[in-house]
Amino acid sequence: MKAIALVLLIVIAGCQTSQAAVPPDPVPDPGWECLENLPLRGLKAESCLWCFTSEFSIIAEKLALVSPNQQTFGMLSNASKPNAAEKMAIAGWAKARQECYGMTIEWRKQYNLPPTLMAIQDAEHSSFLNLTADLYNGKLTYGEYAKARANIRAQSQQQWAKAAQHLREQQTAADERRRNLALQYLLNQQPSAQPFTPVVPYQMQIPRTTTTNCFVIGNQMRCTTQ
Repeated sequence: MKAIALVLLIVIAGCQTSQAAVPPDPVPDPGWECLENLPLRGLKAESCLWCFTSEFSIIAEKLALVSPNQQTFGMLSNASKPNAAEKMAIAGWAKARQECYGMTIEWRKQYNLPPTLMAIQDAEHSSFLNLTADLYNGKLTYGEYAKARANIRAQSQQQWAKAAQHLREQQTAADERRRNLALQYLLNQQPSAQPFTPVVPYQMQIPRTTTTNCFVIGNQMRCTTQ
């Protein structure tokens, strides 16, 4: 029973270790929600009753405010560069995205995101900022910016998928090692085979009652014991 209990403890400990990094019901990343709300940031009514504009309306048709996956053909083929007003909007947009990413950094600390995955996120965000700076400085057209941004995202997704697969393989190998250790311990607790030795019942020896008879024959006495 002790051996079985220890095996169960080993297996349970392994399960707890594998689940410690990700709680059963994690709260959604607030940074992503922040990004999704960027198109509505600073929304206000214009002169007409049903007309509304946001803080980034001036660049909303020229670059994807939320994700490079939302880039249109028009964005990819745009050969113009940002003017002064658009540069101001781009600067505000980059700052807002930086704030959203700060929320993601705090969120992932709570759920112990593996360092390899955090490094991929950080590298993609850093590349995004550098690329956006080149757009702001007039080194890139909107189309060149959109294409480079799409390449950054594709590379990041490939790295993420590869790292996630490696982490899954590591976890599988760790689980297998724990199971093997538990099984080996259990086998070592089994009694070794010993030759069978029959038990011989104990036989009590009861002393016999003896009788001695003596006879006198001539000048001699002879005794016999029965």
